[in-house]
Amino acid sequence: MRRILVASFIITLLSAGCARSSTLARLSPPGSGAPATDQYQHIIAEPSDRLNISTKYQCGGFSVTPPDFETFKARDLILMPTGKLVFRITTQSVLQYDATFSSDCSHLYWINSIERSNGAYVNRIHSFDLISGKTAVLIIPASAIPTDITMQTGSQTYYPALTFLYAIDPDHLLLSFQNPTTGTDAFTNQSSQAIFNIQTGHLLFVSEGGGSPPVLLDFKNNLLIVPGPLDSEGLVATRVVIDLRTSNQTSQSLSARYRYTTPCDPNAFSVQQKYQACREQWLGRLLK
Repeated sequence: MRRILVASFIITLLSAGCARSSTLARLSPPGSGAPATDQYQHIIAEPSDRLNISTKYQCGGFSVTPPDFETFKARDLILMPTGKLVFRITTQSVLQYDATFSSDCSHLYWINSIERSNGAYVNRIHSFDLISGKTAVLIIPASAIPTDITMQTGSQTYYPALTFLYAIDPDHLLLSFQNPTTGTDAFTNQSSQAIFNIQTGHLLFVSEGGGSPPVLLDFKNNLLIVPGPLDSEGLVATRVVIDLRTSNQTSQSLSARYRYTTPCDPNAFSVQQKYQACREQWLGRLLK
């Protein structure tokens, strides 16, 4: 039976990893911490990398419970210093929800990746005004989702599940979705990304998946980076760089073509520095 597989994005936003399709879909083992090296500290390539975004889980004197990638146990989302319970977890998945503060620290936004309404399509962004205390729900209608990233089985339509959000500026969020699929595929990007206008509710998809992984988020420069189409020999020869501030896309040639391989397995290294060197080399193929 076909099913929607829920994981997390970019660069989970993105997806990378065995049997995963987005940079955020790859997890680090307990005790590894955020695996990014100094050179790529600003690159989101795995779920735990999101902890490197300094204003994502704390901003302007406020903070919320970040995902626990040490134990992978889900934790309630609590706003501090008020102690307000924002969201009580209902599963044991560390990736059940994601949250971010707005870039001006005026709002908190959060999502529940398994939220459903009587089994029907639901993709909601919950908003909390840190100044007034007002709450709001921003609805992403099914009509805003491109049909190319939905899946039809009989009379049932499956839609992408919202798994990650990132504040581009005070008026825009980058959203990452896990596309519906019949099964995971380590060599196919099964995630999609879109820019959401908070004021107008307009959703603009800038990447719909289907190509080679990974999807990388450069949060220092507000860029989304994905491999270009494979060449006639099945190699990655270009990258597509998407400016999240303008949505403009640029195709760039790589310094060397490469054949995609799954990310470095941290469990295969006894020394963390060796894993980091492997990961840096792996990312560098698409970034150089």
